[in-house]
Amino acid sequence: MPPTSLRPALVVGLFGMLAIAALLSLRMICFVLSETLPAAQRQRFDMADGMRGAKRLLGDRAFMALTFPGGFAMASFFVFIASGPFVYTQAFGLSPTGFSLAFAVNAIGFFAASQLAAGFGQRFGAGRVVRGQAAVA
Repeated sequence: MPPTSLRPALVVGLFGMLAIAALLSLRMICFVLSETLPAAQRQRFDMADGMRGAKRLLGDRAFMALTFPGGFAMASFFVFIASGPFVYTQAFGLSPTGFSLAFAVNAIGFFAASQLAAGFGQRFGAGRVVRGQAAVA
């Protein structure tokens, strides 16, 4: 059944079940699961400390230089996930099977690249890996 022909009752039922699951999970977190960190080791949350830490991180050029490429890569991957079905089926005219294969090849490439990046990061350092990736892109 194509997504445009979903019955409203099915959608409401699906989101209703998700809401029930979320509420049950929240109930378990609040009332069933106990805190595992001893009270003596807990840190009190302070918004001012959090804001100072965020300011420090956002002002650190090295941190931002290493964070932005990863963030942009994840954003582009989510754009690919969201628009891939339309582009592959409508623009390229792939069948559902062809789309599945093309999507699988891209996913395998994404996971393989992330596995290689970890090894390269340990061997050459994160800064050199990011500069190399930027040069290739």
